[in-house]
Amino acid sequence: MTIIGCPTTTLYDFIGHWIPNEHGTFEWVDGPLVKALEGSTQEFTWGESLVIDRAERISPEVWEELAVAIPMLKAGIGGDLDKSAVVQRSCATVAARRVAEAGAEA
Repeated sequence: MTIIGCPTTTLYDFIGHWIPNEHGTFEWVDGPLVKALEGSTQEFTWGESLVIDRAERISPEVWEELAVAIPMLKAGIGGDLDKSAVVQRSCATVAARRVAEAGAEA
């Protein structure tokens, strides 16, 4: 699995997306990071590889969000994990951290 980094890459590109289905509703489709982590939950396996091409083009904020999201994903993979909520919590955590840092600098 490969993600090609660009300035518009988001955490959703790693974790997954809500997409419309044939029933007129939306369904969650796991992204490549989740698929790689799910493969690693079985004992003695490493899961699938995830190649991130042009990683230097991805925003530092997305890397921070990933650092928050990955432990939550690893803890919840295989269970009834709301992956969309993981994305939202990760983004909110990083945003709050940046606001606090900006306030401390002022």
